[in-house]
Amino acid sequence: MSKESLGLLIRKLRKEKGFSYRGLATEMKKKAIKLGMDESNAVSYVNIVHLENGRIETKRDVLVLLAKTLDYNEDALLAEGDKLGSDVEEIINNKSDVVP
Repeated sequence: MSKESLGLLIRKLRKEKGFSYRGLATEMKKKAIKLGMDESNAVSYVNIVHLENGRIETKRDVLVLLAKTLDYNEDALLAEGDKLGSDVEEIINNKSDVVP
């Protein structure tokens, strides 16, 4: 997948939930606090704009928090962003001799 397709998906999900850019940024921070996640993963509204426009890539933890905030499947959003889930990454790291 590409940064552009990830951005389009994030935009679609944000609009379906009725969030403005600032609203989504605020909800991400609330969700991070509620779930005990690192608040630094709650990106600014400017970063959300850049993500949606395919200008930047982001780390896995930001995508996980976005998925949780937007009530979207984490694995699907990670796949769209060409990121591995932590469980898959752990298997690859621990069993690298059996992974092609």
